[in-house]
Amino acid sequence: MPQHVSAEAMTTSPGVTALLEEHAGLEARLADPDVHADPALARTLGRRYATLAPVVATVGELSATEADLADARELAREDPAFAAEATDL
Repeated sequence: MPQHVSAEAMTTSPGVTALLEEHAGLEARLADPDVHADPALARTLGRRYATLAPVVATVGELSATEADLADARELAREDPAFAAEATDL
């Protein structure tokens, strides 16, 4: 039986953090005009950046969903009518 892993644990795992940092570093390097003096380097960095872009987007979506869920849970604690409606969704 698969174990449940929280979304927060996934978005803050060392591996995911490393990928996000790599993406940010690549973005900074690609913004440097000197990098583009070497077309092969620029192409290599651009490809890796593009490969990581879906990971970054997914982590962003997951983080936003986590925040929405936390807000909904807080509302459910404060408003029993909302809690009852939320279970029907």
